Amino acid sequence: MFTIASVVILLKNIRFYCFALITRIRRRLLIYAIARSRRLYPLLSPRHEHVILITKNIIYKPGDAATLRSEAAAMRYIAKHTSIPVPRVYGMWTENESEGSLLMGRCPGKQLRLVWGKLTDAQRQRIREQLRDYLAQLRALPPPRPGWIGSASGGPCYDQRLSYDPFGPFPDEAEFNHWRVSLLDRMAEASSKIAIRVQEMRSSLRNDHAVVFTHGDLASDNIVVEVVGDGPNDARVSGLIDWGQSGWRPEYWEYVKSLHGRDTVGNWADLVRQIIPIYEAEWQLDQEMCLIHGGGR
Repeated sequence: MFTIASVVILLKNIRFYCFALITRIRRRLLIYAIARSRRLYPLLSPRHEHVILITKNIIYKPGDAATLRSEAAAMRYIAKHTSIPVPRVYGMWTENESEGSLLMGRCPGKQLRLVWGKLTDAQRQRIREQLRDYLAQLRALPPPRPGWIGSASGGPCYDQRLSYDPFGPFPDEAEFNHWRVSLLDRMAEASSKIAIRVQEMRSSLRNDHAVVFTHGDLASDNIVVEVVGDGPNDARVSGLIDWGQSGWRPEYWEYVKSLHGRDTVGNWADLVRQIIPIYEAEWQLDQEMCLIHGGGR
């Protein structure tokens, strides 16, 4: 005679074994698909050898589980609330507490850095206008609570420039600034001159910026452009990719991150200043903080 408790336990066991079977099948299929893809398809990027094209239109990306979870949440959120082209998320799962996998669609075209020099002036202008519109849509997305800083998943922030570990979320910019300056404490303790400057920077940081949704890793590698001809309308932004460091940040963050570690003059810097509001004072202060912290240009 089955009791309610025994039925519940039986159902839990069935669920566990079904999940284990599905996981085993998925892993075997992925191993086969990856081996097959290496014969059929070129690398998407020499700098991202772990990101694999397993069919003509589907990409497999393994990595840190928490970061991939945040990236998947961001792409789903952006696809639902804007017209920004982002990869379609087919699935995200974890192998264990630290490792995960993301299966997503491929955006047609090539990275902007590979095609910018081949575009006509009219096509470049169209790309600028599209990027300006997409970033305006992104920045119009309100945080869950006024001033809140965190990821689309509702959890902490991810930004490899500042920390390899997740940080936050923060209730407001003041708390974010407090954490940011705390990264300089060790350097300040080692030098009285740095300690004085850190205190000055702490006082210079504003706490009243608007908080807007930010890609967080905008670069010519992460903008995909499809070109089908020479006409002005034959080039379009077909995808913004790599959303792992995205989330709600102070309004200047996109500008700062888009220029950090990259040439501040030339095609990319010019494009950044044409599609993102300029925050030169915040950029200068951020660069100095990064140099003290050890993450500067």
